[in-house]
Amino acid sequence: MENAFWKLLEERDYPKITVTDIVNMAGVNRNSFYYHYCKLNNLAETAVQHAVEGVRRAIPEFTDDPSKAWNGVVMQLIGVQANRIYLDRIALTVGSHTSPFLLFTVHDAIRDSFIEWQHLDRDMTINQDVLLEFSVGGLLSISAMWSKLAKETTVEQWSNLDAAVVARTLYLAISGNSMPGFWVQMFRSALEKGDGSLLKSIAETESKDKDFKREVDALLEDLQNMQHQHADGFRPSATLMGGINHTA
Repeated sequence: MENAFWKLLEERDYPKITVTDIVNMAGVNRNSFYYHYCKLNNLAETAVQHAVEGVRRAIPEFTDDPSKAWNGVVMQLIGVQANRIYLDRIALTVGSHTSPFLLFTVHDAIRDSFIEWQHLDRDMTINQDVLLEFSVGGLLSISAMWSKLAKETTVEQWSNLDAAVVARTLYLAISGNSMPGFWVQMFRSALEKGDGSLLKSIAETESKDKDFKREVDALLEDLQNMQHQHADGFRPSATLMGGINHTA
């Protein structure tokens, strides 16, 4: 019956779907429907919850390396065809056939899943609550664009470092974990890969966060020691060295 629900939601507006439509599409009788659900809204809630849970199960745990963690998320959700069905279904709940009821349902399902995933206290701070709502709203907005994005973007485009930074920053801000430590890890990754795209953000963060600056100073000292010990080893590019001199 859930499959029938999703097929019908592709074809028509949610308010125009009836229990008769569901049982006819599913090939079951009305008694079977009412054995499991009191009304159509109950079926919709269950179907949405299962779609969100499917996404949640597909997402790997974050690792210390933000880039690798984000790549893992992208590969599981977008690179694995069996998991993309969950994204397609969530997209239907915010698409042209949606309703206020479906929007509230998918919003609450994603919010609850995020709280469970991050092991958050439901009695969270106002800052966490605002960031959580921001994240859920952003996910729903992307879901509304999903049919277009799925056709016009690639896994490689979703795996870029900028997306990793956004995802990881929100994750840390909501969970309350160490933001300076995260940025130092990103700095290290940028140096290892010869990627100067983060240096401006790092410099801005350093100017505002004393704890972050202390960690960067320690990292730079370690890098300088490494260069002295391995004269023929790793050498940052001129662009990166310019950025380091700016932040140091």
